[in-house]
Amino acid sequence: MEYAQGKIESVRRLHRTSRSMIASGEEVPPRKLVDIIGGLLTKSSIEQGRIREYLAEYTSVNMVCMADTGTGFRRSDGSIEMSSAGEALSAFFYLLLDELYKLGTVAAIDIREYASVALESFRLEGIQDVD
Repeated sequence: MEYAQGKIESVRRLHRTSRSMIASGEEVPPRKLVDIIGGLLTKSSIEQGRIREYLAEYTSVNMVCMADTGTGFRRSDGSIEMSSAGEALSAFFYLLLDELYKLGTVAAIDIREYASVALESFRLEGIQDVD
């Protein structure tokens, strides 16, 4: 869990972008960047009681699925819930979909900014070029 928390925190610190996009033929302004959901998916793990303790301690991890034990999930109010072992994968899947739903569609990422650093052979161009 400590390793997962470090990875999640490093992803949250990355430079992210958002740009305007075309929706139904109209340009709409960039969206505010959304929170990144931190999760861990494993084949096996320790008992559910320890998972609850770890979720309380490692606050960057929002949800954990242990396929043979269950899924642990921290709600926005801080309460931690666990699924049964038989529902581990489906609980993780549906909880993740629900959390993504609450965030709305993923914000448009300005891939041209990333491409300008990663690509040497050509430059992506559009309505608003990256300098």
